[in-house]
Amino acid sequence: MRILLFGNARASVLTARSLSSRNHTLMSIAPFGGPVHDWHESLQAECESLDVECYDFADPNGETSIEVYKKFDPEIIISVLYNSILSEEVTSIAPYAINFHPSLLPSYRGTAPLIWAMVNGEEECGVTAHFMERKVDCGDIVGRRIIPIDDQDTGFDLHNKAALEISDLVEEVITLAENRNLRVLEPLDLIESYFSSKTKRVNELNPSSQTCKQIRDVVRALAPPLPCAWFQCGDIVVNVAEVEIFDGADGSRPDLGATPGFHRIDGHWHIRAIDGVLKVSELS
Repeated sequence: MRILLFGNARASVLTARSLSSRNHTLMSIAPFGGPVHDWHESLQAECESLDVECYDFADPNGETSIEVYKKFDPEIIISVLYNSILSEEVTSIAPYAINFHPSLLPSYRGTAPLIWAMVNGEEECGVTAHFMERKVDCGDIVGRRIIPIDDQDTGFDLHNKAALEISDLVEEVITLAENRNLRVLEPLDLIESYFSSKTKRVNELNPSSQTCKQIRDVVRALAPPLPCAWFQCGDIVVNVAEVEIFDGADGSRPDLGATPGFHRIDGHWHIRAIDGVLKVSELS
């Protein structure tokens, strides 16, 4: 099958590798200038190793780009964590245009859904395959996978889990498309939500309004290699890579009073949240 892949990060790398190994004819479009974040794997580098044609157009919806797509004549267009919204002129080039979004739609439309799911204390997330339409992450659903969020997972762990599921789901959906067996699935009965680059970030810890669990979820969601959570105490800015919650059962929890804030005791930072105390166990 002739597949036009728009992609970014590990999920797209695994997808390109899988599709290439199954003898599909593949053309890839990577983010302009390289991966979106420095912790993302490079689709362009993977395509070079696979001898797959790859472009990084500054404007993936521009006339020059569209001419390249049309010349390739894809049977299906897929988008895997790509960082630009594709125009209808692009998505209409192939009989199928399917996006693979790392959330259980209709929850967590938009950007960074895995991070927001962890920040919000969800116990599971997932990936959803849906037809691309004008409204972002809103087309008919043709596939999904559910991913449990384990208590020790970080945001990076979750991205790697999702990458594996997306790669498998892409192959499943393409096989269905080849056999003309794609079927629209019923949407899940979940609360609709949307996050964008304009959504207020949670990187700065605020113990006066956060519980211990909320602080821990933010910290692990943003743990390295992602940009860390942080706090400021006086003139000092502390980047936090890991925290542990004192349960108080052994009497080891320090007495930090009742006022939420940050405290340095015996060379270690502690956080007094609204419901308890955390120790900063790893700095970045």
